[in-house]
Amino acid sequence: MSTIVTGYGDTLPKLLIVDPAPDPAAEDRIAGSLHRIGVASRPTGLRAPGQHLFGTRVVSAVGDASWLDREYAEVSRWVRVIVALGPTGWDATLRALAAAGVVPPEPAPGFAPGARLTLTPAGGRPVTVLGIDHPADPDVLADAALDAELAAAQTLAGVSAACGGRG
Repeated sequence: MSTIVTGYGDTLPKLLIVDPAPDPAAEDRIAGSLHRIGVASRPTGLRAPGQHLFGTRVVSAVGDASWLDREYAEVSRWVRVIVALGPTGWDATLRALAAAGVVPPEPAPGFAPGARLTLTPAGGRPVTVLGIDHPADPDVLADAALDAELAAAQTLAGVSAACGGRG
């Protein structure tokens, strides 16, 4: 039986974060970083009541890969930047893009922190995929580095602080 973890955040996101291994500690670090850069209403609890993500949505690659494919298909026309957390998030993102008809170059580039790949769907707007380490381990990715990476993604996506997303 597959695990399905639904996405959460803005339903019209310009910034999409693919988290392949959601856990409470990592989600709180992501929420804290998004709050510090101005796109989350609260510093903890991405799924907590009262939490709103502005111009940003977090989706999971846990379990059935077709679930991520469906979620990406629903928001793809608005997404400008995808942050892929870790190698699993990177691979899942490239698979979801391929399922949506966005073909990465062959051979597809592998994950590396700081990796950047811009692809243009047929008849669509370019989407940039950014690879960053998964925030589950603060020894690998310090809060300041996570903030800097997500702020860069925010700027590239054109998401302003509290831009009025629908949460």
